[in-house]
Amino acid sequence: MIRFEWYFSEWWHKSESIQAEQLARLKKGILRQAPETYLKFLEWGNGGEGFSGKLYLTLWKGEDLEEFNQLYHVREYFPNAFAIGDDGPNLILLGSDDGVYVAPYGDMRDASVVKLTEDFESFVLRVKSIEPGGVTPSKDIARDIILCYYVKNSGSVLKQALQLSRALESTVGISSREILASLKRSGEFRIERLDPCKAERVLQAASRIGISIEVLKPE
Repeated sequence: MIRFEWYFSEWWHKSESIQAEQLARLKKGILRQAPETYLKFLEWGNGGEGFSGKLYLTLWKGEDLEEFNQLYHVREYFPNAFAIGDDGPNLILLGSDDGVYVAPYGDMRDASVVKLTEDFESFVLRVKSIEPGGVTPSKDIARDIILCYYVKNSGSVLKQALQLSRALESTVGISSREILASLKRSGEFRIERLDPCKAERVLQAASRIGISIEVLKPE
């Protein structure tokens, strides 16, 4: 599952999580074909707003979606999409293909629509790289995540180093020898300057083999 707090961090002012009853009702209506990641986002924060550094972004509350989509006649122009927010001059649309699009408020012709990302998950991963007219290259994604593994009281340091290397070799390519040296020297091993996507893969790999890694610094 995406850790939304890594991407919508101190710059984002999120709303309270949507009530389960409200979400269940919306899933029978406007959200009946919405992707799971977007539904999880509503459960996490139910919309919000903030300045990403490139533009001021607003994602609407779930309970406001039907009203705002009717107000802006979204389905008249885009029968296979619904609006989930705006960036000031543009509506942000979620398509039936799961793609995220923008369309100018005053010119909602098909020719004016720009596809931002292939799906809502990619939109979340790139949210701070979104700017008017598109998305900046992925190299602009912040690399601020710090993960740390601490030596446990029980079990040998060598065994722990070998276990940790299993979780890291396929994601960040760190050898067990390097991990072992750090664990013996300081009792911990840090992986710094990770982008959120790679940090999530490390945590998932560690979880699969029962390794506990702490997140020291979210984005």
